Amino acid sequence: MSKADTRTFQPQMAELKPFFTPESGIDSNEKALAFLIGILYGKLLQVQSAREVNVTSSTLPWLKRLQLSGKDLPELYAKICHKFLTYGNPSDKTRQVIRETAQVGTLVGDNIVLDITKTVYFLLLGQALAVEILPAKSKSASGEVNG
Repeated sequence: MSKADTRTFQPQMAELKPFFTPESGIDSNEKALAFLIGILYGKLLQVQSAREVNVTSSTLPWLKRLQLSGKDLPELYAKICHKFLTYGNPSDKTRQVIRETAQVGTLVGDNIVLDITKTVYFLLLGQALAVEILPAKSKSASGEVNG
């Protein structure tokens, strides 16, 4: 088996475990990384929407052409983390997903062999499931949104 055909990463976060079963199709660390980055991207969109940020000009261009491959994942992860830092302290659950993503990232390094179709597929799966895995919190009395 090649490196891309094996998965050694198993998430610790309970909300992620159902998506990392043998049947899930997330059968490599590279796919796991794309999926987790997709979750973070989806959460970032939630946070930006709650803050009424123009999502079209701030984050959508990253995925607009849907021409990302595995080699683009480190840069996308860095941009997402930078945005979370810009918006303030993310929720505990979001920080857990960031940690899980970092853990799988250390397993694959920065030479990520994943074609465009699989990269975009697992990113979009994660993005679509972000609402379920990291549900939005309501506004506090002060109007602050906790993501």
